[in-house]
Amino acid sequence: RLILLRNLANAQKKTAKITRQSESSKEDLATLQLQSKVLEKGMKKLRKENGALLNAKPEVKGKSTDACENEDLMKYKLKMVRDLEETRKKFEKMEKLVNEARTKMTSMKSEMMKMKEEKGLVNEKLNNIRTSLNRANGRIEELTSEMAEMEKNATQRSDH
Repeated sequence: RLILLRNLANAQKKTAKITRQSESSKEDLATLQLQSKVLEKGMKKLRKENGALLNAKPEVKGKSTDACENEDLMKYKLKMVRDLEETRKKFEKMEKLVNEARTKMTSMKSEMMKMKEEKGLVNEKLNNIRTSLNRANGRIEELTSEMAEMEKNATQRSDH
């Protein structure tokens, strides 16, 4: 009976631990989902900036000579290429972060599923322990009543 009680207590502790871990994982998952949304918004913004850079027209101040305009145009194109490259790098970095967040979320979801399965097994063990404990208590009551009956019979015999 003591062993069953100890097993019951241990199983309850394990269930509580799994529940805490599950709650913590849910919070981490929510945080990752929020970060992922923020990153995806940032990526959309970068895509817009990228499109704006590709469609932009140079602002040439004062059309003095063709050579001057061409030089300004070349400078602008170089700047645009640098800006596009910088935007591409930011985009790749954000894409990498989003992919990492998705990977983490996937692994956390599978971890949570494992925890649910483990919790189910622990709950099943708990139920088995409770059943065994109830059986043991019932048997103890039976034995106690049998002993009381035997004592009663023994005292009746000794009285005769």
